[in-house]
Amino acid sequence: MIRLNSLCSTCQVMLAFVSCFTEIHAAISVRVKIDVKSEINRLNENFVGFTLDSSLLRHHWENLDVRSKSVQTLAKGLSPCFVRVGGTGSDFLIFKNGKSISSSSRAANGSLGYGIDLSNEVDYTKHLTNFTMTGEFFDSLYSFVQSVSWNMTFDLNVLLREKEWWDPENAIQLMRYVAKKNYRVSGWELGNEPNAFYHILGYRINADQLADDYKRLYQILHDIFPQFNSSLILGPSVTKLCKENSIAYFTNFLQSGGGKIVTAATFHHYYFSAKTATEQMFLDPEVLDSLIEEVQLAVTITRKWAPYTQVWLGETSSASGGGAKGLSDTYIAGFMWLDKLGVAAKYGIDVVLRQSFYSGHYSLLDHNDCSPNPDYWLTLLYKNLVGRTVLNVTSSDASGQLRVYAHCTNIKRYVHRHI
Repeated sequence: MIRLNSLCSTCQVMLAFVSCFTEIHAAISVRVKIDVKSEINRLNENFVGFTLDSSLLRHHWENLDVRSKSVQTLAKGLSPCFVRVGGTGSDFLIFKNGKSISSSSRAANGSLGYGIDLSNEVDYTKHLTNFTMTGEFFDSLYSFVQSVSWNMTFDLNVLLREKEWWDPENAIQLMRYVAKKNYRVSGWELGNEPNAFYHILGYRINADQLADDYKRLYQILHDIFPQFNSSLILGPSVTKLCKENSIAYFTNFLQSGGGKIVTAATFHHYYFSAKTATEQMFLDPEVLDSLIEEVQLAVTITRKWAPYTQVWLGETSSASGGGAKGLSDTYIAGFMWLDKLGVAAKYGIDVVLRQSFYSGHYSLLDHNDCSPNPDYWLTLLYKNLVGRTVLNVTSSDASGQLRVYAHCTNIKRYVHRHI
């Protein structure tokens, strides 16, 4: 039974989406109450976005044909949105103006910076190498993003350093190229999961040092490239907020001045590792509920140290490590994805960037033939049907197996007729 308190004038239609994670052997009665008197949150139209992992730049798109009309049509169906070009590989990327060269080229010898292939299982014991992105390749990236009406944010290499300081020379070269071409980059980011550097590389960038690096990025954007004055600045892009290390790093970054620089405080979230993923984990209420605590913590910390700053899930999906084959790319992952969107909207996340549009088992498009995976269709429906106004929902179900979220409908795409 779904019960409405009253109907608010702003809701031409109220939309509720419900997920049930248990087999129904007998009729059960659950009372669901949707309060439409007032909104608990209001989303922007770019609430759901996506990522293009930096490994695609390293491997020249892999099997993704960005000139394909089919791929462009599928991508444009998800606009408007932000697309984050970033990931682990961003900290090993060197920009070089020119035409295509081998992805295995070694660039900037002597610089601290490595390249890592996220399309396969990662072995951090192997030596890591730089890779080069040319101006010509950036042209193809920008052309694709523009053709599908996406707003691009770009993750810069923070591991190019002069002693303990970030060396912005290569970033300035890229920005100069972008400015000369009159390209529009909606946002900039500096590094990926810096709190994990020591674990992966044996190299440490403390949170207060990263905050200083972001101050330098801000100065560059405002003093050298005035056309980027309105660009978003995103960070610190830490790993999931369930461990003391990441929580402390996130807090210290904002507290040390990063909160005055970034437009959006970002953290990443995966429920579990692909190596340990099971079918049951995708439907486990305790697993799903773990996100709530992390979102609430991120919002609370940000409100304290950067009260006017947005909070983004800057990279997120079901299972880390490329996703779980046969699970992250199938129908069962849809329950988890819809629940994540419901939690994020309800508890104050401003933007959710889904890892990934293409690449890995968690991608929206199949890695081999670029056909849509089930989560693509769920995302398309969500963006077309679910509106910006978030409503409060209470339920008599105590098991956690029934998940209910409610929004006003998306009136921009609503067709008023009976079906």
